[in-house]
Amino acid sequence: MIGDGVKRGEAFWLAVAFLVGFLAIGAAYWAVPYGKVQIPSTLFGLGLGIAALAALLVTATRAARARLAALVVGASAPVAVMLRVMVDVARDRTSHNLWPFEVVLAWGVGLMASILGAIIGAVIARLRK
Repeated sequence: MIGDGVKRGEAFWLAVAFLVGFLAIGAAYWAVPYGKVQIPSTLFGLGLGIAALAALLVTATRAARARLAALVVGASAPVAVMLRVMVDVARDRTSHNLWPFEVVLAWGVGLMASILGAIIGAVIARLRK
């Protein structure tokens, strides 16, 4: 057991799902020039779908509980946004003046996608039972 009742194997697969979501969302989001970024619409696309699929897979295979999959994978979007904020602000201190709103909007988008994926994964897991 690790921390709050998370089993070692579950923590590993949650970390993998988070990393997949983070890299998928980040790769698409970081490629857009700063002047053309519009949160949350810039986050919608293949990267967010891959994050939802990651939550679905870890839940459907019972590698992780749906609630944890939704929360952990959902956090990949705001972390990707926050990383870009930190890099951009290091280059230009006047960029991202409204960064808290960017992070909150990204959290909402990421959470909605991961909840959807986790719910579908939970249904699949029940049907496989």
